Amino acid sequence: MRSIGYVRGEEQATAESVKLFAKNNGMDIADVFAEKEGEISVLRQLLNLVKLGACGTVVIPSPEHLSEDRYFRRDVELFFKRCGAKLVYMKPFSADCRHELMEAIGRYTAPDPEWGLKYGSCLPKFPEFLLYRGDPPYGYVRDDHGRAVIDAEAAGCVRDIFASYAAGESIASICDRINRGLSSSGERFGSITVRIILDNEQYLGGRTDNGSNLVPLISPKQWFAARERLGREYGSKKTLIPFFEEIYSEKPVSFLSAAFYRSDLERTGDNNVDTEALEAAIAEAVREFASPVKARAFTEGFVDPEREEANTLYPSAVILKGMACREFEKCLECVAGGDVSADAQARLERASDLRMMHTWRLRRIGAETELFSVKREEIEAFFERASRLGSLPREEQSFMAEAFVRAIKLEEDRAEAFIRDPASGTIVRRQLNGVLIPDSELKR
Repeated sequence: MRSIGYVRGEEQATAESVKLFAKNNGMDIADVFAEKEGEISVLRQLLNLVKLGACGTVVIPSPEHLSEDRYFRRDVELFFKRCGAKLVYMKPFSADCRHELMEAIGRYTAPDPEWGLKYGSCLPKFPEFLLYRGDPPYGYVRDDHGRAVIDAEAAGCVRDIFASYAAGESIASICDRINRGLSSSGERFGSITVRIILDNEQYLGGRTDNGSNLVPLISPKQWFAARERLGREYGSKKTLIPFFEEIYSEKPVSFLSAAFYRSDLERTGDNNVDTEALEAAIAEAVREFASPVKARAFTEGFVDPEREEANTLYPSAVILKGMACREFEKCLECVAGGDVSADAQARLERASDLRMMHTWRLRRIGAETELFSVKREEIEAFFERASRLGSLPREEQSFMAEAFVRAIKLEEDRAEAFIRDPASGTIVRRQLNGVLIPDSELKR
């Protein structure tokens, strides 16, 4: 898949530097898109190429070349990520890693009853479900108030399908077993029906496209187990869950095979690592950064200012989007009315660009407003549990460790952890002692 460069401004030297950077890093640049200051029409064309899968890598000199507005820039970065495209900045920059930690806290404190039942964490009450417009997925029914609630019998069938398929049972066998248990008047299950159920992300719970909420029917562990087998047998499908896949992991705490972690296992080898010592070293490193002092610094120095800024900007963002939409409709009406001059079409294209930018910006500010609405006591509870990492259930250990530890680097003579510092927002390196087994002991 081809790579494309993107620069803002008309400096030819900048475009040439993009080509040189790509060449030095083994990338074949097909073209460099140049954008004038204050416009995003070329960026919109680039986003369309990414969406269509015609561009796999985009090289940009710096984040400011993408956009000076950090909310719009973040939404564009997430768009690249969801489309499976790689965004490469030529100029190294230190992004605030506290946002990644906040995403993990937001996921942990999300209205998911399963976490509260398993771990007794300080979680908010599950919200009252909104009206569900249309027919809910199999496993749910609409109550007298129009809300989607769990159908006990159908939900049990859904859970059985996921558990059986993850355990190795074939789809045909699942269909036969379910159909034998149905009454003669019941609707029969076919292989397509079962595959649709296994492919439906709504069973993880959360908000749906129509704005309603659904109670989770299955755990993330069941979902990923089924997705892994479906990918092998029927081809992979892109899962558009914003940050869930990155943060949550069902892998053992040692993380030796987790794709999220950068490691040199091909050279080091699994036998060179003492997994129990690695788990203990990770727990010790996390304990240092999950202290009450760090939690207070994280809340007061990052969460509170971010929440205040997002809440302050949201009303004006709504107004700007409304103005951009009205201007677009006005220009569209003008062109549709017969004015097909070059100026009219240019105004329409400009209005379309501004409408897209303000829509994406408002979407990101709204998401940030919701993300940073987590209460102080919930953040403190998250840090308190992370400080007891070694005593937590395995699944929660994995979640907490990946929230704080960005990467584990294993080399021939040392092991390092790259940890998110909640106080400063930087990545801190910590050496993990006693993790690597000397070659002399391996030979015994």
